Amino acid sequence: SDNEANWYGGGIYASADCYSSTPMLLVYGTEISNNNAWGAGGGLYIQGYQAEILNSLIQYNQIYTDEGAAIYAQDSCVIIKGTEIDANAVTDWYDPEVLTLL
Repeated sequence: SDNEANWYGGGIYASADCYSSTPMLLVYGTEISNNNAWGAGGGLYIQGYQAEILNSLIQYNQIYTDEGAAIYAQDSCVIIKGTEIDANAVTDWYDPEVLTLL
């Protein structure tokens, strides 16, 4: 919680480039909150993973683009169960007064 990323993944950044197998990311019983990212994935940025997000809380994360205030996933398979995703926000880069809650 309470992190800021210059580009991707304010809370968790997971990026893989594996050719033989797909790596696994497990997020279990975790609170990911009050994080900021300037690029994508205010809470989580996931690329190239098979991911499971279970019994977790993802809230109050923020980005300054339109690419995943809570979660941004690319080339990934993501399963989400028993997880609350609430009050994540996209703030307009050019006008910080413009706020969209997701």
